[in-house]
Amino acid sequence: VRVIGGQVGVFKNIGDDLIVVGGQVDVGKDAVVFGSLVTTAGIVTVDGQVKEDIRGILGMLLLNGRVERNVTVTVEDQLNISEKAFIGGTLTYSALVESQIPQGVIKGGVSFNKFERNDVLQSLTYVYLIQRAFAFAGGLLLLWLFVFLMPKGLVNMAERTKENVLKSFGIGLLVMISLFVGAILLMVTIVGIPLALIVLAALIAIVFITQVFVSMWLGSYVFKYKKASKGKLFLAGAVSLFFYHLLGLIPFVGWALNLVLFLVGVGSIYMMKVECWSYLRKKDML
Repeated sequence: VRVIGGQVGVFKNIGDDLIVVGGQVDVGKDAVVFGSLVTTAGIVTVDGQVKEDIRGILGMLLLNGRVERNVTVTVEDQLNISEKAFIGGTLTYSALVESQIPQGVIKGGVSFNKFERNDVLQSLTYVYLIQRAFAFAGGLLLLWLFVFLMPKGLVNMAERTKENVLKSFGIGLLVMISLFVGAILLMVTIVGIPLALIVLAALIAIVFITQVFVSMWLGSYVFKYKKASKGKLFLAGAVSLFFYHLLGLIPFVGWALNLVLFLVGVGSIYMMKVECWSYLRKKDML
């Protein structure tokens, strides 16, 4: 069984492995996983049996059932093993603090690896900064292409967005909700899975393309685009794009600011597409 979900509950037998990503994962008291449980989740509760191993990166593990082989996990918050639990192999876990393990519960040995929160956060920060740098570089490339191919379109979009910021935000929010809901509904049927993957790929493309439109819109408040050369347009967009990514680095609120700007950009793109379609219909080209 392979499953992704916010809350995943298993209350019957699974003949082989259970591989799950979720916010909360529960293996019921009467459930038996005849293979291994491999999971990444916030809270994992195992009251039933796992015939092979438990492996994963978890927020919290609550083990009350039986694991016939090994348990190898990284726990961010808490590892709680009750006196009723049983591990037939070894317990190997990494955590911020060492847990109290009842005697006689683990047949093999126990290996504890303590990690420091600061080291983990520092590593995540480096990864995040590298991801931001690549996103900025990709955004510059897209910006150059758009400036070269459709400079007037970018300028018109920026000016219209400035006049309809709230409308663009509302439309962008509705568009993204519709796309996500549509992708989930398509996933329900086997026939719809390829279409759902296409929708998800389109969402990824939208994330990269939107930053170009957002940067041009933000730059319109500072730079004068009318009669500007392509070089000046690119320079203005590049400065605004850098500012856009810089906002995302602000602790706690940066992601929210980027999300709002992103939704405004999505709304702007949608309105521009609608205007293009309307124009083409009037010209009997559609």
